[in-house]
Amino acid sequence: MKFYDITDKNIQVSFKEAVLRGFNSETGGVFMPAEFGKVSQAMIYRNPPSSFRDISFEIIKNFCGDEIPEGDLMSIIAQFYPHRLPINPITPTTYVLELFHGPTCNYKDIGAGFLAYLLEYFNKDEDEDINLIVAASGERACAAASAVSQVKGVNALLLYPQGSLTEIQENILSSMPKNIYPVCVEGSFEDCENLVNKAIKDEDLLKKLKLVSGGALNIAPLLPQTAFFVYAALTVLYRSDYDNKIENPSITASVPSGSFSSLTAALIAKKMGTPISGFISAENENHALSDWLTLGDFEKRTAIKTNTPALDIPNTINFKRMLQIYDFEELKKLIIPYWLDGAGTVTAVRSCHERTGYIIDPYGGMAWTAWQDIYHGVLNSVKRKNSESGEEPGIPSKYADVETWASSIRRNNMIGIILQTSHPAKFPEIMKPAIGRPPSLPDRLESLQYRPLKAVNLSPDYYEFKEWALSL
Repeated sequence: MKFYDITDKNIQVSFKEAVLRGFNSETGGVFMPAEFGKVSQAMIYRNPPSSFRDISFEIIKNFCGDEIPEGDLMSIIAQFYPHRLPINPITPTTYVLELFHGPTCNYKDIGAGFLAYLLEYFNKDEDEDINLIVAASGERACAAASAVSQVKGVNALLLYPQGSLTEIQENILSSMPKNIYPVCVEGSFEDCENLVNKAIKDEDLLKKLKLVSGGALNIAPLLPQTAFFVYAALTVLYRSDYDNKIENPSITASVPSGSFSSLTAALIAKKMGTPISGFISAENENHALSDWLTLGDFEKRTAIKTNTPALDIPNTINFKRMLQIYDFEELKKLIIPYWLDGAGTVTAVRSCHERTGYIIDPYGGMAWTAWQDIYHGVLNSVKRKNSESGEEPGIPSKYADVETWASSIRRNNMIGIILQTSHPAKFPEIMKPAIGRPPSLPDRLESLQYRPLKAVNLSPDYYEFKEWALSL
């Protein structure tokens, strides 16, 4: 299959080239598949439903075509995420998709793992190592580091803002082997992105280092994320008949949204024919998607620091990707935006625990509250409001006039899938006031021995970074 540059559809590359280039440094455009293909009816109605591994194989094979032999592709898939992907019913009409069973207990392990093993595969006959360069939040940095540490012929250069790592994240990064290079930048996440963007275009640097951009720019991590939406929907479709006696459920996915990679993958899954009726985008005070969908445009502004920092940094790259899948008016109908402030996030975790007994992480808690409100008709309340203000938590008032997916389905048929993206024990500052105690850390994190993080400290000056990178 061919992948095109979203700034110029005449520029088309192979799957391998799309992965190894990350994005087109000449135009600044990211790559998207020229076709999406379809989820087969046989897969949708298979009884019992296929495993996550088998669905990943079918979805990813659709995009890489014959560039990777089937046996090699299955080997990559078997290695990149050999963990559970449980779907737990917490009420008769609500399921939680647990995405935190990987090595760093965060959903980014899934995309990072696939990209790392893919880079190892594409570089296996080369003498020169690949250097994956990523502007990273703490969770993305940990996931990328863990994934790259498991493969050969690949290094990771991880640029993160000073003061952005938690103690757990520092412990994870400090435990990594020599092929991981943490770079602490004395600046913002935007400074990290600027350094990466300049490095990937620097001919002097590229003569010495084989650089591949990761993170939101690279198409590869989106593919297994697409697969987990297909897997979740087909599993719930199969289970709903005996879990809640709903024969033809209208399935909704409520997605914590910051960089919008998961929401983009969800839209790809929908485009491929996955039986999902619509989506909820659960955001924090930065509510970038809410602004975009209500205003029709998005002006990037300084991020507000919140108690859900993984959602603090909006990524307009994925806005542009979404528009390659559906047009703007279709997106408004398919996605209901919903946001919470910090206090609302704590309340969300508490409410989920009190009403279901399930301990959910803050990001999943936001998605839970958004789903519950929409399920119980809060959108109808918005329609009755006269206020034009979109600054109150919840659904933006300007969405009152939008005919969304919720307008065309019956509540008796609605089933929600909540994405829980991290292990709740990673957020003791929220979990303690929410449920009275922080949950225990998983053994793989509890057993980490504290050691100082040997990160390189650099200013946002590109020439300082370049000098360091050339010394590797």
